[in-house]
Amino acid sequence: MLVLGFTGINKESGLAPILLPLALIGSIAATRIPRGAGNALYWFAVMTALFFTIAAWIYFSASYFGFPQELSAHLSNLQPGYQPGNRIIGILIGAAMSITWFLLLFNLKRRPERSVVIWAINLTFGWMLAVILLFHWIDERKTYAPMVKSIMLQLDAEHDCIITQVGPAQRGLIQYFGGIETTNIYLDNNSQNCNYLIYQDRQDDDNHIGAPWELIWEGGRSGDRDERYRLYKRDSRPK
Repeated sequence: MLVLGFTGINKESGLAPILLPLALIGSIAATRIPRGAGNALYWFAVMTALFFTIAAWIYFSASYFGFPQELSAHLSNLQPGYQPGNRIIGILIGAAMSITWFLLLFNLKRRPERSVVIWAINLTFGWMLAVILLFHWIDERKTYAPMVKSIMLQLDAEHDCIITQVGPAQRGLIQYFGGIETTNIYLDNNSQNCNYLIYQDRQDDDNHIGAPWELIWEGGRSGDRDERYRLYKRDSRPK
């Protein structure tokens, strides 16, 4: 921890390498949890698992079957035009996982580490169930694919480098969905040779980029009403 403090890491992703060592250190205390605390932690885990499993199926039912109607209308308002497609295989896998999950919840032997094990099971099955049932709707709402395709339509068939003033994650997604290799406006010394600039800000920001840049496209993701992206092209006309 002291080493990380001196390295200047200020993002959660930079701390990922220490999670496994910390988990191994913490596992030593798993067998030392008092019986009363262990039972309380166990039943809290059971109630949490039941709640989130039922909630996941209710939200999936609303997005796929249209029931409950009020929740379905709310989800449709958040993501207009959503088409769930054929999800029969996902439903069967999700049902099998839910049954397996419940069998594990109520059939673990009484051991000192039972409460810790049940939380590990909850995290594993919870994420898997969320991905199987809800990922399609979440991805439809949060994906960058349509936005990147819209940007690509504005680019010349043969274009020079593209500057991006966006976050590192967004820059990677632009390259993933569009195959667009970009350069960072802050780091690349040759950025003045690029003909395009992708700029990210918020809808309520009053940022303005002047000459030699000309705004040719503005948009964002359908599920994010605050985020805004703008595409600029360098004006190469003689002055």
